[in-house]
Amino acid sequence: RNPGGRRAACRFCVHMHAILFCLALRPAEPVGFIGLGIMGQGMARRLASSGQPLHVWTRGATAASALASEHPGAVTVAESPAAV
Repeated sequence: RNPGGRRAACRFCVHMHAILFCLALRPAEPVGFIGLGIMGQGMARRLASSGQPLHVWTRGATAASALASEHPGAVTVAESPAAV
């Protein structure tokens, strides 16, 4: 805890909020994600929840298909990294 009693924001949250702020200033262009690991999956899920269209690819197709089924129409699963 900080002396003022407020918790410091984690670096991941600060960067994620900066990304979301920048994306809010632009029209909804698709964002590409290669890899839906521990960090990528959380970021992709948050962007898809906000209505951002995504193109995703990951080695394990289950993570990509699960994300696409959670957000139909917002997430497109790519065939290869080059297609992202």
